Amino acid sequence: MTVSRGAVSPASRTFRRSSSHPVRLCRHFVSHLQVINDIANELESKLVTSMENRSLLLMFTIEKSLVYYVNAISANGRVIERLKTNARNAQTEGLTPEARVRGRPRH
Repeated sequence: MTVSRGAVSPASRTFRRSSSHPVRLCRHFVSHLQVINDIANELESKLVTSMENRSLLLMFTIEKSLVYYVNAISANGRVIERLKTNARNAQTEGLTPEARVRGRPRH
């Protein structure tokens, strides 16, 4: 293994055996866990927001489709009314005004 000048190899490290060392190590470990937990919470929040945005976009798409169908139904309703009116006019064509009321053809 090549070690540059001034570098300390892991094998040459010596740890002091003190009562505070395990406590510091645990605190350091816990602080890293807290940072990881904070990052995970932030990512989770962003993910939830992203999913909510995706849901909103899907709802807008569905809404546009529903508006299309509502407009089509409304237009079809007007066409049906015209067809009914034309059918009534065709049935009563050639009838006298009195016969139109009673539904009898003119002689």
